[in-house]
Amino acid sequence: MHKHYKALTFEKYLSFYNKFILQFEKGRAIKKIYKYLEDNMDNKLNIFVKTILDMCFYFGLLAVASVPFTLKYSVQMTIRTLGEQTEYAAIADHFWYAVVSIMAVGVFTLLILFELRKMMKTVIDDNCFVEANVKSLYRMGTYAFVIAGIKIFRCFVYFTTAAVVIAGVFLFAGLFSKVLARVFDRAVKYKQENDLTI
Repeated sequence: MHKHYKALTFEKYLSFYNKFILQFEKGRAIKKIYKYLEDNMDNKLNIFVKTILDMCFYFGLLAVASVPFTLKYSVQMTIRTLGEQTEYAAIADHFWYAVVSIMAVGVFTLLILFELRKMMKTVIDDNCFVEANVKSLYRMGTYAFVIAGIKIFRCFVYFTTAAVVIAGVFLFAGLFSKVLARVFDRAVKYKQENDLTI
């Protein structure tokens, strides 16, 4: 009787243990599946962002190249819609200066997009903490400051509110990029030290 009770108790514990292990293994399997799906979705999102950046870059090339041909028409349409008193009417009086300044801003914007595309490739490759990204961030900050400078200088030739807003946005973006480059630089150094320790 006593032995039979012990046997039943042991079987009960064994059954509980097997169920526990089964549930634990199921949990691990679910976690693995969830992680795989999460990683896969993240990579798809990264590829999607890279595709958008590629499209912006190539569309930007066409837009910059077309400025000498499309700007005059755009200014005429704006004057026709908003009237002669619009601030954009001044572009017609300084047409070639406007063409050069807009194309210069366009070129530096394309350079920023080019650096972003390179950085996104390292994110897709799961290797973003590299020295190349630090250099890209520093360069993007410099390009943003140049754009802000062009826009501020242009305001002394002819003034538009949009130029001030764009200058402010790129000035802030340049500062942000320089700060982020310093943060990335530290992260890369920590990673390199950690790799050497391992």
